[in-house]
Amino acid sequence: MFKSVFATYFKSVLAKVKLEDIFASSLFKIDHLNSIVKNYVDGKENASDVTILYRLATLVSIDFVH
Repeated sequence: MFKSVFATYFKSVLAKVKLEDIFASSLFKIDHLNSIVKNYVDGKENASDVTILYRLATLVSIDFVH
């Protein structure tokens, strides 16, 4: 995720998305997800965030494709 050839694309897509519009705050910790995305977009690497970042980037990318 951090050094991937897709990193620039994932960062641009994730920077635009409002997770509040996708996930219900009653079921998800939106503030936590937003902080993970912000850190990624800002270039802060945290290995423990890779799995959630990959899943978010994939979901958001699929939504933008169609």
